[in-house]
Amino acid sequence: MDSSYPVRLPIPFQLRTIPEISTPKSSWRKDAKTGAVVYSAPMINSEVMVTGGPAPGAVEWLHHANALSYKAPSREQEAVVEAAFRQCRFDWRCAEEVLWEAASMATKGPRGSLVRAAETREELLSWWSRRCFEDCRVREAGDAVKRQQGSSWVKAQQLSSWCRFAATARRAGHQACAVSGGHAELLRTWQRCRKVRGDPQAAGVEAAEILDDATLDGAAKAKDAVESCCGDLRCLLTFLEAPGAPMPEDVWPLLEPTGRRR
Repeated sequence: MDSSYPVRLPIPFQLRTIPEISTPKSSWRKDAKTGAVVYSAPMINSEVMVTGGPAPGAVEWLHHANALSYKAPSREQEAVVEAAFRQCRFDWRCAEEVLWEAASMATKGPRGSLVRAAETREELLSWWSRRCFEDCRVREAGDAVKRQQGSSWVKAQQLSSWCRFAATARRAGHQACAVSGGHAELLRTWQRCRKVRGDPQAAGVEAAEILDDATLDGAAKAKDAVESCCGDLRCLLTFLEAPGAPMPEDVWPLLEPTGRRR
């Protein structure tokens, strides 16, 4: 990057539309090693929101159109956003500062550019928004999964609809399986479903390659394909284009509510 690369960018207009959210008093501290002043938002249990903390309704705006997509954060993005959320919670000023630092560090170098840094920051802020939303909806997610009837992939697909982040999926999974157990299996399947929904075409190709060598009849292949694709139609359509794939009429009934129950 050249010497004109700024230390900070102007704050995105979208962030200025965020209402002020009441939170317990935050604090600033000095880093013992560097002497830098570090903002530290308090950790508050999500249960507090029900009994007097930041109202969940105050962050409804966070569930915007981009958050409704099936995209999932990369491992690197999730780590950065999770760290920012733990430090800043719902404070967008704090989050913008932390995520801008991460974006500027990630885009520095001989091929770095201000445009790339801005795009990286916008994407990280979008994922922070999603993380805020999920944090306020863990209980609803757990209840939704608990009510869901069917095999493990059906429950995991429901969980992936609510939770893109491992932290919220883990909490919702514990709640959904509090009585019956099995939250570890649910999270493993959720991990696969999240990957499928993030890149369904690649998942369909992978499922076709795996099942191509399997000595299964059409009905068994169809069942395994539905589970591998977590019922995602885009993944299944890619799978059905592969040579030797089962007939669509063997697959579609498995996506119906009656076909989901074992």
